[in-house]
Amino acid sequence: MEKEAYNHVKGQAGPCGITCGTCVLGNGTIAITASKTKEHILGYGIKEWAPSTPGGKEINWVETEKALDWLIQNANCRGCENGGGQPECVIRNCANDKGYQLCNECNELDTCKKFDWLGDYSKTLKEILKNNKGVIKKDFIKKQLMEAQKTNQTDKISCYMCRQPVVEDNLFTVSWSENGKEESRVVCGSRCLRDWAKNHSENIKLELFDLESP
Repeated sequence: MEKEAYNHVKGQAGPCGITCGTCVLGNGTIAITASKTKEHILGYGIKEWAPSTPGGKEINWVETEKALDWLIQNANCRGCENGGGQPECVIRNCANDKGYQLCNECNELDTCKKFDWLGDYSKTLKEILKNNKGVIKKDFIKKQLMEAQKTNQTDKISCYMCRQPVVEDNLFTVSWSENGKEESRVVCGSRCLRDWAKNHSENIKLELFDLESP
């Protein structure tokens, strides 16, 4: 999860019951994972030695990098309230037409076919909405974020270097300029922080920050 992306969407939820702060598209998980994957491919010279392994010759690395770049650039959903999500989402359009903030207000939820495009996940969302019948949107979001924290979905941020969860009192951001663009990542204050400093000795800024409760 990327803290800036999470903070941008943590107060949002779609009418369908998806809480944006727990969504890997909304909280930046997919984009940052794609970025780290690309970094590993380049850093470890995977393209060079892959052809010597089974199936490695068939991989189109140009297209692989294009796909990762696309994910880095576009897998950052802004949430339904800010123009993100499926452009013509039938669930959102229906809720807007009926004046509902959440589909838990609708008496036709059980038999609604508009959720079908979400596949098996539609059953989970409907169950969540039914279990929160009458709950206003603000309280619904708070409750879902708290439930996610209990299952370690949003209360842990992963270290950019080792990808392990970082505890609040061992959390650092590292910032640098690249091609005139300011970049920042989260690392843990142990070997990963030292390793990062060795590899990026110029123009590095370090700062502590605490996770905000939802």
